Amino acid sequence: ASAATTIAVVCILAGIVLFVTIFLYLRPYCTRDQQSQGYQPVSDNGVHAVQIPDKAADAQWQDRHHDESRLSHNGIRAPEALGSQMMDKASEVGAVKSQGADPTKSSPKALGERVLDALSLRHAYNNFFQLRKSTGTEAMDGVRVFSMMWVIFGHTILWPLLATQAGYSNIMALVPFEGQRNALLATWAGQVIPSAEFSVDTFFFMSGFLALFVSLRKLRGKQAFDAVKTAPILYLHRWLRITPVYMLILWFYTTVIPVTMSGPFFNMSREIQTCKENWFYNLLYVQTVFPNHPERSVCYGVSWYLADDMIFFWATPFLLAIFLWNKIAGVLFPLLLTTGSITAAWIVAWKWRLRVPTFDGSQYNSFYYNPPWMRAPAYLLGCVMGMAYYEWKRRKLTVPKEYRLYIQGFVGGFAAILLGSTVYGFRGGNTNVPSTVSEADNNAYLALSKPAWCIGVGCMLWLCFEGMGGPVEWFLSRPLFGYISKLTFLMYLLHPIVLAIRYFPGIMPIHFTISNFAFDFIAVLFTTLTLSFVVHLIIEAPLASLEVILMSHLLPKKTKARVAAVGPVSKEYKRRDDYKDIGTSTEEGKAEYYS
Repeated sequence: ASAATTIAVVCILAGIVLFVTIFLYLRPYCTRDQQSQGYQPVSDNGVHAVQIPDKAADAQWQDRHHDESRLSHNGIRAPEALGSQMMDKASEVGAVKSQGADPTKSSPKALGERVLDALSLRHAYNNFFQLRKSTGTEAMDGVRVFSMMWVIFGHTILWPLLATQAGYSNIMALVPFEGQRNALLATWAGQVIPSAEFSVDTFFFMSGFLALFVSLRKLRGKQAFDAVKTAPILYLHRWLRITPVYMLILWFYTTVIPVTMSGPFFNMSREIQTCKENWFYNLLYVQTVFPNHPERSVCYGVSWYLADDMIFFWATPFLLAIFLWNKIAGVLFPLLLTTGSITAAWIVAWKWRLRVPTFDGSQYNSFYYNPPWMRAPAYLLGCVMGMAYYEWKRRKLTVPKEYRLYIQGFVGGFAAILLGSTVYGFRGGNTNVPSTVSEADNNAYLALSKPAWCIGVGCMLWLCFEGMGGPVEWFLSRPLFGYISKLTFLMYLLHPIVLAIRYFPGIMPIHFTISNFAFDFIAVLFTTLTLSFVVHLIIEAPLASLEVILMSHLLPKKTKARVAAVGPVSKEYKRRDDYKDIGTSTEEGKAEYYS
């Protein structure tokens, strides 16, 4: 009965989306064009200017002004022609105004029409394939995509080892029990598997960087209290932005997956029971804090990241306020918190004898991996870099040409040492299960490796931002990664469902080989990518558009009035490539619009 109800609900929702999509595709052919007069808003300086009639819609205007559009010998329009056209445009604008219309303002859409547009599949599709104008930080798209691939890589190889799965028939080929030197995890190449944890710290770091860097640009000239008083609306915006699709995927995993699969090893009863008892912790993003018990299990295991990231975001307005009050204190405070977190991790590792190797059987996840106070250094270091890079750009600092090569070599080499030592520096502790590495080395690596990784990522990104990244910058900034990076949030939430479909119905242990794993990883990766694209178009993008409509009605009236005064950026303005004549303030406003 529950399966039938679930399928019926899914079919009804799919039918509604299909009906709305068909309607929106046919609507332009069944309704009158509201701009039949041929006037379109054109903005040459970021705000609405005198509108130029649409030549395709008004041939008479084109004929009338053809003779007046005299050009000089070098192709530049003559001054008298410009003056004549401006007078004609002004007279036409006055004529339109005398009839009660203002051509400098586009007629706003009704709420119902905006909602229908938000649900349009065509609208979501077109928006997906539009990349924002170059901001200099495109390398982060590539880092985001490869970090997501690293997450899926690690989970693909470890998923069959869950307690409810059959596991591997030749586990010794993967895990170095009794010092098996040929096991994959004991080799140099195999270190990328346990080191996949660093991919999550990369996301935390970039999240902190963007939160501070973008917010400080928007708060330029504001006071510290301005950052705090906007916190409630920021919290609501973020919660509404990610929670609906997150809860929908959580419902699908715990309700649909169990009734559509079976097998001798299939058993999701514990996960289902945990979600029934603790789902509201996920709704509030506190599942890594409550219930406070070492043996607690998180509903939908990968959701721990969303909880920690949300908790970090709650602290962001206060970090902004401290920086706006005093820049030195704003930088020192997160650094102080980072030092305290690292020290606490060192102490907790010693007290509870936590072990970094996955198969040593300690309470590593409960006491270190999941709690936000242990994972905060990555986010805080990202915040510090966001503050520093904001000041770097505000002061218009650059690296002198004569020193660029030396800075590039030094910073790049330092980043390579940090990244390489964190990934491969603990190989000695992974060559045997249980690990033979000393407790002191284990605790030091546990406390210091993730902050060191984030510093290395920050150095690499800074080189890319400043045009000194070389081939790395070129590769990470490819437009393809810009498109895929829009799907990484859904890929993170959906890949456990794809892994469940692949492994949960298994009837026998899997025989591990490199080729078998490679095929599984590629299949899981591209299936997750495709599924994320579909869900983005029919669920995430429409919900995000609806959230924008809702927030526009919740914003203070002054903010809405200011937005209405500026007006939307026209399509012609978006297509322009020559912004050299636009002032600095307009350029910044355009960048904020695209962000």
